[in-house]
This record gives sequence, structure tokens and C-alpha cells, in this order.
Amino acid sequence: MSGWSDVLEQVKHRHPFLSHLKVSGEDDFSSPLPDVLQVSFDIVEYMRSEGRDEKHLAMVFPLLLDCPEWIATGCALAAIKQDFLPKIECMPPFESGQKLLLDGRYIVEYVGEEKWDGIRFLKVKVGAKRKSGQGALDTTKLFKYEERLRFQPTGTKKRLTLIESLGIKSDHPIDRLLDLSSFGNRSVFENRVLLVSQLTRVRQFIENTHIVNPVSIEKSVSLRDLFQWGGITVEGDLEQWGHHQIDAEPVIGVVPDLVTLREYLFNRQSSDVFVVIDGDIPFINDLQALDEILSEGYHVVAMMENRHLDDLRFLEDRGFTTWIWSDHDLRQVELIDPTDKTRQQLPFSDFRRKIRNFHTRQIESIYCECSELDSAADRLKTYSRQCNSTDPAIRAIEFRFYNVLLKLSRLLRPLVVFDDTSQINIMKELELVLSDIRDNVTRI
Repeated sequence: MSGWSDVLEQVKHRHPFLSHLKVSGEDDFSSPLPDVLQVSFDIVEYMRSEGRDEKHLAMVFPLLLDCPEWIATGCALAAIKQDFLPKIECMPPFESGQKLLLDGRYIVEYVGEEKWDGIRFLKVKVGAKRKSGQGALDTTKLFKYEERLRFQPTGTKKRLTLIESLGIKSDHPIDRLLDLSSFGNRSVFENRVLLVSQLTRVRQFIENTHIVNPVSIEKSVSLRDLFQWGGITVEGDLEQWGHHQIDAEPVIGVVPDLVTLREYLFNRQSSDVFVVIDGDIPFINDLQALDEILSEGYHVVAMMENRHLDDLRFLEDRGFTTWIWSDHDLRQVELIDPTDKTRQQLPFSDFRRKIRNFHTRQIESIYCECSELDSAADRLKTYSRQCNSTDPAIRAIEFRFYNVLLKLSRLLRPLVVFDDTSQINIMKELELVLSDIRDNVTRI
């Protein structure tokens, strides 16, 4: 596997969540992200790292499939992880004596902060059992500062909740996946990734794609519900894509084209977002909008297919660094056995099958000639021009004749594509066409 095994180990070490991110399939099958996608994500993240001069990358795959969505998802998860603690630090502090709602149901009172062995804690007052003839014996509890999101200010005048024991482990999937303590509070996450792609297709993808829930492996959670997604229409309106319409900024915003993206970015007045361009969107038609986006210093990755290699020069002229997944690299990274027939129940089976076909393909040009067939097509064209009929029946015969010629031409290939039965059927079809000609000869 050459040096790719070391590279993969480094990728998994730098991004531990990749090893935990498993996609659910049928019949309890699950699969991690293919190694090609993991390495691609790491390349993109390296470009985004501090101190890097390169801000623009063009990455070329044999087939795009759902690669843009997965790269955008990986970048969003990395941004959530990176921004989490700094975001908490910037939140307004609680005031001593302030009533707070803990875990959405317990009423406590904020006392202040304390430090033990260099670790920050939040100190809150909670209710306690009363002894006979005595008033409330309120007591205090300490919570690690990272658990701050469990608390929300409240204006209630109710008494403090009696709390004898309280778990402190978050059971939200994204917390387990990224080793965070968001406790399902999405308001702390910001829009850090914009995906330029078809809104309907991406929305269907995130609704139909489920990952193994790290909290309960027998259950799964849709990619849409892992964190906040949203679509930005051509009118600039933001549509929340969650079931519960959570009032939170989408971590990934999906934009239909570069013109809409340009307007959204300029209204946002911030350069802290990362742009992923789906190469199936005809972005070459919007080069002016692309130039204006690039001039503002945004990090941009354009994900393309081999069939779009001619468009690559437009990006290279604009300073894009290029990474093309070659046949050799794909074979080394993914380690796909050409004879392996991947089970359809497994996620990414289609992805791996198409990569396997890509690097096992053999294209050989074979020249085939049949003067009789060539002349037949030319004669048919001449007769059609001379006849110049608008009669639907005559036009239908011409179409059927061309169709038979096409099928006959396929018999010239020295491949076992047609058997004797197929040849017989073609000749029968030809005879039917000739019969129709004879029946309509008086109309021509």
C-alpha cells in the first residue's frame, strides 16, 4: 500500500471523529466513510489550516456521487469541534443570584465560579431536603465549565428544585461523536460551511442518509438531524431543514448557484465561512461571480469529475491548487479487490463499485468496417430526402429502419454481446419493416 497506510493512520489521528462516523445501511449493516473520502477531507482541512497561503483547491474524482455533501459534512463537524470552547468563552456570563433552568427542567440559582486544580467550575445552588421544624436547607453543586450549555436564564419565581443526584453525561449524538458538551443546544453553532449544489438533491440526501447513533448503536440519526442544515433560495431567503424548525443558524447552508452565494456572502460581511462547490453545478457560467467571491479571501474547494477536466483550466488560471485522484492512488488508498462483489446492503457499495470499475477498466479502440451497412445508411438518407413525406406512417417506417440499422451495426463489434437469438430477432424486425414498406409502396 506504499505510504498510504501511514497517511491514513495520520488522518484518523488528526480527526478521531472520522473513525466514529459510521453510516447505517439495511439489515443492521454499517460502514465508515471510505478511505478516499477521509483522505480528501484531510487534504481540504490542511488547506484551511492557519498559515496556509493556498486558499483555493480543485479536487477531481472519477465520479462525484455524494462527495461534495460528505466533504461539507466533515468540514462542518471539524468547525463545530474547533469553535466550541472559544464560543462558550464569548457567551455573556451569568450573574450571582440569577435563576437558571438546568437541562430544561430543574430550577437552580447561580452562585459564581470556582477553580480546583486549575479546572473551572460553575457553582449553583439547588434545593435540599428539609428537616422537621427547619426551613429549606439549600445546598450547592459544581458543574464543569464545559457544561455551561446545560443552563439557560429563566425568569421563574418558583423555588429551587430538589436535586439529590444528577447525571452529567450528555447523550446527544454530536457530543459523543466530537467529545463535546453541547447537550443538544444548537444555538452555539454558527454557519461555517456553504455548499453550492442543487437544493432538492442535497435535502433528499441528508434526509435519507442515517449514521449510527454513538449514544445508542441500535438506533440511527439522519444526517439532517445531526446538526442544523438550511437552504438559501435564489431570493436570498433562508429555509430551515430540521423537523422541529429549531431557531438556530444552519451549520451548513446550501446555495443553488454562485450568484446567490455572492449576494449571501456580501450581505453577511464575514470571511469565516468555507465554500464547497459541487462540480455538477455549471459554475463556469458564473465566472464573474466566482472572481468576486475569490477576491474577498474565502476558502473555496471545487469538487469535479474527470469528465469536467476541460473546465479545470479556468480554476488553474485563478490560482487553484489541483488534486486529481489518479487510478494508481485510488487503487492504493481504497484497496478494492477487483473481483469483490460488494453487498448492496452496505453503505457506499455503489461508491466502491464505481471506483473498482474505474481502476479496472481497459479501453481498447477497435476499428470495425462494413461497406454494405454504411451504404445502406447513406441510401436510406437519400431515399428519405427524395420522398420528403410528412405522412406519420411513412416517417415511422423511416425511424424503424434507422433503428434496425443501428442494431445491425452493433453486431460488428468483436464482443460476445449478442447471441444467435438476438441476431434472429433483429432480422425478424428488419423483415417486418420491409413488409411495411411493401404495404405502403403506393403511398410513397
